[in-house]
Amino acid sequence: LQRETVRQCLCGPQGAAPHTVLSTLPRDPGPLDALTRRFARLSDRMRERGGTEASGAVRWFVLEGEGVSAPLDLPTDRCSTFVALGGGGLRDLRIALYDGEGAELAVDAVPGEGALVHVCPGAEATAGLDGHAPHHLVATSAVGAGALVVAGFTVAAGARPRFDGLFDGLLAPRLESGAIE
Repeated sequence: LQRETVRQCLCGPQGAAPHTVLSTLPRDPGPLDALTRRFARLSDRMRERGGTEASGAVRWFVLEGEGVSAPLDLPTDRCSTFVALGGGGLRDLRIALYDGEGAELAVDAVPGEGALVHVCPGAEATAGLDGHAPHHLVATSAVGAGALVVAGFTVAAGARPRFDGLFDGLLAPRLESGAIE
């Protein structure tokens, strides 16, 4: 059921979506607003930790209960990390990376408006002639709708990037419903 859902989200009624090499995705973070400014701080943190920006920042609009996806070709000689930061209307963001067959490789489903997935090529990674393998990046929101900014970074295979504290000060604090009332 999950692979069929991913296939429908990725392919839609028209059939398979074309793959895009990671570095050729459009760089359109949208207007200079609070979300773009917060995402710039997140990108700076990723670069400080050794990441090389390979795609994005791209702004998507995510509807509650629906997915937004991008077919990509990822390098097979480096690790790839995708970071996503949503506006305040996205309360339960989920970001997942799937291989070309629809198998889930990495997922971040922690409630909130920020997410990160990180994958390194394994023995199963089969590169095409250009040294890239097909993947799909999917973002969904179980609660809320709104703008989402996503970017991809690469690091050398075998590197151990630090992700602790990456989103500190960039996410809205989680409040219990009783505290709001």
